Amino acid sequence: MSPAHPLAAAALGILGFWTMSSARPPRPLDGGAYGPFREGQAPGGRYPGTNELAADVRRLERLFGMIRTYGVEETLAEIPRLCAEVGLDC
Repeated sequence: MSPAHPLAAAALGILGFWTMSSARPPRPLDGGAYGPFREGQAPGGRYPGTNELAADVRRLERLFGMIRTYGVEETLAEIPRLCAEVGLDC
């Protein structure tokens, strides 16, 4: 995960509190907001692919019990299904 990735910026501070070898942090956060766009992607422009979304959801599942999203255009409509696959509320 590159530090330029928006998810990385939000998660780097949190990840310092436990090792990545842990299945879950000692006390998962209740929830967080998720904006799936990477560099070169934007609402109304290029959207993230389903594989990018799935990778993000797998990472977020380690951090949060629930995520909030703001949109269902294009591939973003897949986020609830991807969350359900890993047991993450959306």
